[in-house]
Amino acid sequence: MLLRTLCALLPPLWLAGCATPLSPEQAHAPAAGPLKTHFDAALPLDDAARQLAAAQAQALLARGPLQADDAVRVALWQSPALQALLAQALAQQAQARRAGLPPSPRLMLERLTHNGEVELSRALALPLLDLLLWPQRQRAASAAQHSLALQSAQALLQACFAVRAQWAQAVAAAQKLALYAQVHDSALASAELGRRMQAAGNFSRLQAAREQLQELQARLALLQARQDTLSAREALVRAMGLGTEQAALLKLPERLPDSDAPAPATEHRLDLALARAELAQAQAAAGAQALAPLDIELSLLRDGSARGAEIELALPLPDTGALGRSAHAVLLQAAQARLQAAQRQADSLLRERRAALVSAQALELGSRSEGLPLAQRVMDENLLRYNGMLIGVFELLADSRTQVAMGLAAIDAQLSRVLARNALDAALAGADSGPTPQRNSAPAAAPAAAGAH
Repeated sequence: MLLRTLCALLPPLWLAGCATPLSPEQAHAPAAGPLKTHFDAALPLDDAARQLAAAQAQALLARGPLQADDAVRVALWQSPALQALLAQALAQQAQARRAGLPPSPRLMLERLTHNGEVELSRALALPLLDLLLWPQRQRAASAAQHSLALQSAQALLQACFAVRAQWAQAVAAAQKLALYAQVHDSALASAELGRRMQAAGNFSRLQAAREQLQELQARLALLQARQDTLSAREALVRAMGLGTEQAALLKLPERLPDSDAPAPATEHRLDLALARAELAQAQAAAGAQALAPLDIELSLLRDGSARGAEIELALPLPDTGALGRSAHAVLLQAAQARLQAAQRQADSLLRERRAALVSAQALELGSRSEGLPLAQRVMDENLLRYNGMLIGVFELLADSRTQVAMGLAAIDAQLSRVLARNALDAALAGADSGPTPQRNSAPAAAPAAAGAH
């Protein structure tokens, strides 16, 4: 009877152990919704899809200026770092899935020789308690897989938002580089005119030295801006995972976008989903380990014509089970506390990100709608005064540098708004990776307006 029972259990156990392996689609299903919401893109999950995605990325790079969401698509399509993230996620989830497999029966064979006679004995053993706890272990393994899937999805989304932020940094750096070149051209013309006027006796050495000092400051600022632009571009290349030939194809827009894309209609809070999944994992693990200190093993024996059965029972030391249950209870409390902390942190973070975006939008509006028009008005009025011979060329050049400095401030304000919106989107997706990104400081202060000569 026992032999028939054990033999009846073996086929379903064997089939369960040969379950279909976890697919890439299952591994990254939690990221599909947020990716579609924020970037309208997806990871290639097999060799054929990767080959097609690589060709699409190449065509997108060669087509022209790359927008922010296109940069994210290229990264998703062919970044080795993101592909490594996918492979690592599959490996971790496969390892977690192994914990939910059915217990393996053991076959023992024994051969003895006694007085020239050979004795063969066989035994088939099955851990009964492990089989009894198999459903709980399956639930615990499923919860662990879900938690790992959410972790990989969160890491993937963080990488995507990092690409979009780095794209904004690279575009803004190139945009500011053009203005620093204008500042240097103006300062260079002013310094050259000062040298000629000093040679003609119409300028003092102090006045000429001031103009030369401003030209030096503008030249150093331009050199630093060139390096900042190169560094920002290469950081974007690394974030997108581009090779040398692909990096040569990369073209960026001349300026940052004037407006943001519409906000997503729904929130995909991966941070809260991950905290809930970790709580469910802790609850399932506690159930699976309820009888862990015990061990009951059934063995069917056959020795020649003799047959029998054996039951082996482990006798745990005192308090072993209580200590285990206490440890799992503490872990469960920790998971509950992490969920509560994640909820409170999420609420606070969203308030902060929304306030940061409103503030950045107000700064951009002030600099672009008021600062730039006022600087242009001053420049126009001084041009009229210059034409009327009321001011000299040095005052006019100084006003042009002031106008460019206001343009640099407007670019910084625009960059702050783009980064604040990106940070808010990351918070809405539950993939926030740190404090609100701050705009880069200018590589050097724009030359101040020269005094009257």
